Amino acid sequence: MTPRRSILGMSVLAVLLGTGAGSSAQDAGARADVQRGRGLALSLCASCHVVAADAPTQLIVQPPAPSFEVIANRPGASEESLRKVLGGVHKNVMNSTYMKSLLLPDRDAIAITHYILSLKKQP
Repeated sequence: MTPRRSILGMSVLAVLLGTGAGSSAQDAGARADVQRGRGLALSLCASCHVVAADAPTQLIVQPPAPSFEVIANRPGASEESLRKVLGGVHKNVMNSTYMKSLLLPDRDAIAITHYILSLKKQP
């Protein structure tokens, strides 16, 4: 192998390895964001919503607001639609009550949204 080919081969290998590492880091970041969103949801949302099957909090709203799994699997559930709901007041259709805006920082709203969407059943 000539020095030129060797350098080219090493460059290609570095790019391929770098892409894999970046992707892995992105995946780890996404998982961390989902876990952070779960923690936020457990502390901020679990008194009205079933946030997770193992949530330790007792619900104070009866009937309870929709579970996060139900919300995730609604037609049209997307990052945009969930962020809109989290950013404003939304009505509980079951008992005509309104949830006030949580005034969440964008970073927290995104994390909670990612957690909710992680509950979406895969086809």
